[in-house]
Amino acid sequence: MFGLPALACQARTIDLRQTAFDLQQTTAEPGQPELRQIKRRRSANMRKQFVLLIIGLALATQATAERGRPEVARYVKAYQGADGVEVFITRIGPPNAREVLVQINGVDHPLDQRVLKARGDAVPAGTQYVATVDGKPLPLLILGPAGGAELVAPVRTPLQYDKNLSRQSQPEHMLTDYLEQK
Repeated sequence: MFGLPALACQARTIDLRQTAFDLQQTTAEPGQPELRQIKRRRSANMRKQFVLLIIGLALATQATAERGRPEVARYVKAYQGADGVEVFITRIGPPNAREVLVQINGVDHPLDQRVLKARGDAVPAGTQYVATVDGKPLPLLILGPAGGAELVAPVRTPLQYDKNLSRQSQPEHMLTDYLEQK
């Protein structure tokens, strides 16, 4: 990105040199058509350079922003348990990485409303998602093959899939929360 301003300065210098050369080659008096034509050409070149600079900066900014955000799934799966416990899950990274973001709401615990990155591992009961908290593995959730789920930590409770809660949730919002809390 540091190369773009230098490139613009270099282009501007070349443009000024060309204009000076054009003025030396023309013996026209001020107000004659050749001088006006050179000034118009110079003005048009400056506008083109400015537009190209703006486009380049916009593309560089967009590329930088996109590189910083990992891929997430298109949908969030939401589960609801007893006493208002809610669990939200969405994939992060490529599908074969088997990593998800998990957010647990409605528990009286320091993990309440935090978004954790967890890895899915196959267990006899289905898929168990384990997060690393304070450097230690913490099993959070088990999703059964028949659609049932169980929250393992911070409290143990059975969960049911909630279609309406899933539709209201946005994976990009979960990712933003995860990235901002780091």
